[in-house]
Amino acid sequence: MKTNIMNCLRENRITTTDFDCRFASWCRNSFVANDIGGQTFLCDLKSNKPVLLYENMYEVYKKVHIESAHAGRDKCLDALSINYS
Repeated sequence: MKTNIMNCLRENRITTTDFDCRFASWCRNSFVANDIGGQTFLCDLKSNKPVLLYENMYEVYKKVHIESAHAGRDKCLDALSINYS
């Protein structure tokens, strides 16, 4: 899904033949691709925070859980919302 969104954002044309028009509109109204340190991140358009991808969710949540000293669900989710959308 990330690759489809990134490909859609890279297209400079208003109409794309590779994607459904609703999908292209959703991508352009919801996401932006930011280049940070030589890497391209998929970020939320409104908050400009990186989107937490499903593939990385377990590792990121585990890291935040350990850093918050096993504080529980609510404190972990608050810590996640600081850095991720």
